[in-house]
Amino acid sequence: MCAENLIRGRDRRRRTLRGAGFTLLEAIVAVAIVGLALVPIVSFLSLSANELIKAGEANERSFATQAIVALLDPVNPGIDASGTLPLNDRVSVSWESALLVPSGQKVVSNSGLPTRQLAFYGMHVVVTREGETWFSFDLRKVGYTE
Repeated sequence: MCAENLIRGRDRRRRTLRGAGFTLLEAIVAVAIVGLALVPIVSFLSLSANELIKAGEANERSFATQAIVALLDPVNPGIDASGTLPLNDRVSVSWESALLVPSGQKVVSNSGLPTRQLAFYGMHVVVTREGETWFSFDLRKVGYTE
């Protein structure tokens, strides 16, 4: 009886050991399923990273545009029809202005100040970064001539 129990115990262990692991085919199928599930996730992450980079560049251009509009605020397009100014050591701004709406009459003040002719100008602004054109935009501004 003791020998018979010992043989049965070995048979049970063999059966449980045989069914305990995965076959090579099951492992390959599992890896393939995981790989197929990862493809859309990786492509989504790549697309998200690209969109994040684009948003950062648009934000940088927006801040630069605000700084350039402030920089060009004292510029009179009636007198300075074109020019170039540095924004910082890497970025410079150049503009050309054209008359859009000519002045109808001189503006006269009663204080004895010189008379001015006001007109509406369109300015085409080109922004260069490190010697290459970064972006451009159009700006409308009132200018005067004496």
